Amino acid sequence: MNNSKDLIGRISINCDIDEEQKNGIQDQSDILSVIKNINEDIINNIPIKGITNITDVIVSELSKSKVNDEKSIIHQKDSYTLETHTEKILVSDGINLVEVMNSPYVDYINTHSNDIIEIFNVLGIEAGRRLLMDEMVDVIDHAGEYINLRHIELLCDVMTSRGILTSINRQGIKRGDIGPLAKCSFEDTTDQLIKAGIFFEKDNLKGVSSNIMMGQRIKSGTGICDIYLDEEEMYKHIELSESDNTYYEDEDNIDNLLEVDQEEGDCTDNNFKFSFE
Repeated sequence: MNNSKDLIGRISINCDIDEEQKNGIQDQSDILSVIKNINEDIINNIPIKGITNITDVIVSELSKSKVNDEKSIIHQKDSYTLETHTEKILVSDGINLVEVMNSPYVDYINTHSNDIIEIFNVLGIEAGRRLLMDEMVDVIDHAGEYINLRHIELLCDVMTSRGILTSINRQGIKRGDIGPLAKCSFEDTTDQLIKAGIFFEKDNLKGVSSNIMMGQRIKSGTGICDIYLDEEEMYKHIELSESDNTYYEDEDNIDNLLEVDQEEGDCTDNNFKFSFE
């Protein structure tokens, strides 16, 4: 049968071999080895039918909902109907996106693959980022959990911002342009610090982990802003009233700063003296 999974092929070799016969039996050891080599070559390298690397195909159904608005009236919800229909799809075991999309019997627009590396190599980094997001959302939804989509988008942006796929592990963080303190805070702490000391690596403290280690404010969000007070403008808008006897010294005049009124109490100048004994 043409659609059978088990294909049977018969190989016959037409050749004249003049060899000596022993007891009327011809030595066929060389012929058997040739047939075995041809058999392995056909099985492993020659696709008899179908597409290379696609080992199996399963027919599945996919349910989709569609709004039927052919006989609808604008701004009337009752005239719209929601229809659910099923579509038959093919789920393949194996990857070969290029040949599948080039097949005349395949709708290349609705062809998908869950191999992120293959999508990146064939369709580019933006398609790889989109697939990363979709796969993460599917895994989280399947587990019954919820994570805001912005967190997933931020993670995917970090993994694809350099134009290549960067994994979130110790191999991926080594490829990033970060300092040794951020690298050692993830994994391989001792090795990263020893390597940074040997090769005289410098950390500019621009990341989150390095600033936390140093006990200082992170240079992001509210920590990237400073508040400055214009004292001259503040003095201009202060109105001195009779109830407010506050006097602001002229700091530009040093004579006013040296003229200090004598205080009363225990902190007077008479209570202090120097002894040279």
